[in-house]
Amino acid sequence: MELVVQRLNVLVVEDNDGDARLLQEALREAAPTPVTMSRTTSLKAARDYLAVQTPDAILLDLHLPDSQGLDTLRRLAQETPRTPIIVLTGLNDESVAAQALREGAQDYLLKGELETRLLLRAIRYAMERKENAVVLRDVQEQLLQAQRMEAVGRLAGGIAHDFNNLLTVIQGYARLLLDTLPAHNATRHDISAIAQAADRAARLTQQLLAYSRKQVLQMRVLDLDVVVKGMAQLLQRTLTETITLSVSAAPDLGQVEADASQIEQVVVNLAVNARDAMPAGGRLMIACENIVIDSAWVKRHPEVQPGAYVQLAVTDTGVGMPPTVAQHVFDPFFTTKPFGQGTGLGLSTVYGIVKQHRGHIWVYSEPGHGTTFKIALPRADRPARSSDAGAPAPAAPARGTETLLLVEDETDILNMLLTYLKGLGYRVLAAPTAQQAMQLMDTHHKVIALIVCDVVLPDLSGPELYEGLRAINPDLRILFMSAYPGDAILQRGLIAADTPFIGKPFTPEALSRRIRDVLDAQQPVVPAG
Repeated sequence: MELVVQRLNVLVVEDNDGDARLLQEALREAAPTPVTMSRTTSLKAARDYLAVQTPDAILLDLHLPDSQGLDTLRRLAQETPRTPIIVLTGLNDESVAAQALREGAQDYLLKGELETRLLLRAIRYAMERKENAVVLRDVQEQLLQAQRMEAVGRLAGGIAHDFNNLLTVIQGYARLLLDTLPAHNATRHDISAIAQAADRAARLTQQLLAYSRKQVLQMRVLDLDVVVKGMAQLLQRTLTETITLSVSAAPDLGQVEADASQIEQVVVNLAVNARDAMPAGGRLMIACENIVIDSAWVKRHPEVQPGAYVQLAVTDTGVGMPPTVAQHVFDPFFTTKPFGQGTGLGLSTVYGIVKQHRGHIWVYSEPGHGTTFKIALPRADRPARSSDAGAPAPAAPARGTETLLLVEDETDILNMLLTYLKGLGYRVLAAPTAQQAMQLMDTHHKVIALIVCDVVLPDLSGPELYEGLRAINPDLRILFMSAYPGDAILQRGLIAADTPFIGKPFTPEALSRRIRDVLDAQQPVVPAG
């Protein structure tokens, strides 16, 4: 398909006045296509021009006062990798022509054979070839990004199970000790430091899982504008006093199906990134609008599906980024901050969350002119339900007196949870295997109200155990827990998406609240299977 250009802007890099006049005459006769020609007579002048202007094509003489031969082409191609270059020469040397094409030129023309139609066609074909090359390179970069994500995902999934079990034990015992020590005890500070370090380690694991799309999402139809405006106070506290925050949205903004807490994490991470880019202050602008991605956009971004989206744009007036930095901002562990001041996971977490929502994210930045992150999420194809609004957390206390059956094959976790839940007033029966759990149910089935069970057990899966126990007590409620990423649990078909579940690592307080949620629910949630 021929590239349609209403006006061509061509840079001629030629030090010979006679040759330059011939080119100018040829381009002037290029009607019906208007052509604007700019001229420089040296490599330095050409590079200065390209620093502020982007022509549609470059006609380049290889022999200039400050540069000779193919080195001229190489140096100019580095300066403007997206602009097609046509080499002009008076030498009819096929080997030089072939080498020029290998070095990045889109065409090679002899000065003595130039005429208007040939020159114009060469420019158009060069632009088409360059456009195709850029698209191909973009696709290759997107493929590499996907491969990096998959590699990190395998790494995260591989370490998550054992690491999360260890963190559950560390977090749990640290908090148990803090609960038992008096306020004036000298060791409280040290134990608190252990708990805080475990919390940071848990967040790092979650960031890796977010980047690799291994989290369980609580999806509901929501309004992005409501979510962002509800965060305004939190965001303002995150920013410095010298940064002005503004939030706006189109009046007819569509809805999206998303996990509100994950979208909030995306916005916070982008706000923190913007704050760090504006050490002297500035403006942070968050805007939501409807967009439609058409086939023309998809041609340049083949990973995107055409259709209706809601766009969330986060713009700062900070220092901006050069292309060499911008192309790596979503890479895990990539950071420009000094050692020890950043994990390099903030923006990679954003990337993973957006992709898990079937969305897309782009970054636009220029040194000295700020940065904009644009996120496109598919518009919801179903109306919001009353349950989507979300119910307030129940006011019931975390303590209880019911009888629980705790099934966990990790001895340290089992003992820690047994101690903690008994301290809350529960009567707890503990079993490290499915077989022992069934034996306890045979004896105590009339009093057991809830089973808290690991999904993966050495002798039987948690869901299989639950099905067997429900044959004895149909009203038995379940809360599954696992150190495996929630997405992996769902993909393996071990539990249904609406099954009560808590992922390790969790704090004892989080587990106690989740237990009460399940016990206080009007109807038990029975896993599909």
